[in-house]
Amino acid sequence: MKKIGSLGMCFFAFLTPFTASSLLNELTPVLPFGTAVSSLVFVLYIFSIAYYGKIYLTKESKTVLLTTLIPLVLSTSVVLFNLFILDDLEYFVYIDDKFWTRLVNYVLYISIFIFGNSVMSRNDASQNLKIANAYLMGICVLAGIGIWQFLNFYFGVPIFDLQARTHIHGVDSISGLFFNKRLTSLTSEPSYLASFLIDGLIVAWALIPKSRLAKTSMVAISFVLIFSFSSGGYVNAIILAMIIFFVPGMFKFRHKSKVGLSAAVMASVSLFAWKDKIVVFFYPFIGRLGNLMTLEYGRVYSSIMPLVWITEKSALNLFFGFGPGSYKYASLIKQGSRGQYVNETSNNVFGDITFEMGIIGLIAISFMFIYLFRTAYSQIGYSRYRKVAFLLINHLAISSMYRADFVSPRFWLVLILIVLFLNLEESEEFCKHVIQVDEGSILK
Repeated sequence: MKKIGSLGMCFFAFLTPFTASSLLNELTPVLPFGTAVSSLVFVLYIFSIAYYGKIYLTKESKTVLLTTLIPLVLSTSVVLFNLFILDDLEYFVYIDDKFWTRLVNYVLYISIFIFGNSVMSRNDASQNLKIANAYLMGICVLAGIGIWQFLNFYFGVPIFDLQARTHIHGVDSISGLFFNKRLTSLTSEPSYLASFLIDGLIVAWALIPKSRLAKTSMVAISFVLIFSFSSGGYVNAIILAMIIFFVPGMFKFRHKSKVGLSAAVMASVSLFAWKDKIVVFFYPFIGRLGNLMTLEYGRVYSSIMPLVWITEKSALNLFFGFGPGSYKYASLIKQGSRGQYVNETSNNVFGDITFEMGIIGLIAISFMFIYLFRTAYSQIGYSRYRKVAFLLINHLAISSMYRADFVSPRFWLVLILIVLFLNLEESEEFCKHVIQVDEGSILK
């Protein structure tokens, strides 16, 4: 059973990068591809509980579960009150269309998170790193298809239909661009791809001493990330680079200030000497920066306005939201700044949770990130793995603001990896401080 559990988590980790693919989702018409994969892992979780009779949680895992389950239970309870309080046909449409599937997915991914912790607690360090390595291998497949896609765009190499949004919108009026398409690989959009690619860079760095694949993969992943022209991905990568360079304890090497100054001088000289070429090269990114941070821009509007919308009904909705998946309800009744109805998601975890779970949910998810951030930072000088955990926490928080879903395989797998790296010694077994929890007593 121990080996089956490990294989199940590796299976889940490897396939997670493919769950954002429209092409693969069409291959599983009954269930989305991610839900189908997760359901198989959930079955293993049930067998694991039946076999062992106990689950194991670290203190970090327990905090994640508490900050997730408490607002989820409260938000779900409010749905029952809303059925009587809200005389709104659209709300009933949301319940029929989204509520139950969202609730099932919550249970599914929370269970997989618990299962992942239980599996890791029974494994040694080398076995646990196989989970991270499986995730990296899946991301490398995405990167490989991304390179194939690049060869198709600019050298005519045949490729199958990826069914993705490769067009660079917002720069149609500019002529003479070096590149007029963006890489998506198997994912539906570059912003989905960028999140996975940056995950891959961080995990690859963690595995450099243990995996021959790591260094090579970092080169391939970086190439695809550059040519994805994802605005969110670029900003995300820049912020993480600044964290690596400037946060005390991340890297210790002599003459850091001289290296930084030299890099700044070289960048300035390059920009001065080849300004026009650099601007044209990166214009698919630069040309879209003007709209990104304005309130009229759809994603910004959809992320901020839930703070207003939850005040428009009752105090229950202000504190506990409208229910799991209720951004679907917002998409039926709320119009954006340009008069169109908003999408079924704000593409921002904090915006979605604010509407779904109210102020309590927003406080809970913020507390979770702050707790994990402080835990990792307090141990940042302890080992390479603590630095990796710190980077993953920052990356998950940043990527959750431009293209993320709280109820998705990637979000919960990254949380599992964060717990892994927070508890992994350089050469010892996982989890010196594991909390044993009997079946049915997670919240005790």
